[in-house]
Amino acid sequence: MGTMEVRYATQADARNFYGGDDPIMTFRGAVVADGDEVIAIGGMYREREKIIAFSDFKEGALKYKREIIKATNLAVKLLDRYREVYVVVTPETGRPTSHSFITHYGFKEIPGRPGVYIWRKEQCQR
Repeated sequence: MGTMEVRYATQADARNFYGGDDPIMTFRGAVVADGDEVIAIGGMYREREKIIAFSDFKEGALKYKREIIKATNLAVKLLDRYREVYVVVTPETGRPTSHSFITHYGFKEIPGRPGVYIWRKEQCQR
């Protein structure tokens, strides 16, 4: 295990995380790095007219809860750049704590759309 680091993400971090490939979307976000290896990545990207928040973890990354919270807090600072941001949690990507984690940061589940959350700037002043 190297030195754990939490910081804003770079394109090189995304390449590192996704095995040398450039991400298919440009994004703004944060990473948790264990030495030279990015083990968690998250942030926001634009998909057509919507801004989508995401997170992705390598196996074993979730044991670094403190660092993941720090990275999330760093990424959440970027929310104010947008009017609305969406999160989609699927059975494949969700975890038992996903709902409480997402709503803690001001996202609200959209009625009638299980697993789809929205954050609006006016509802949540940071």
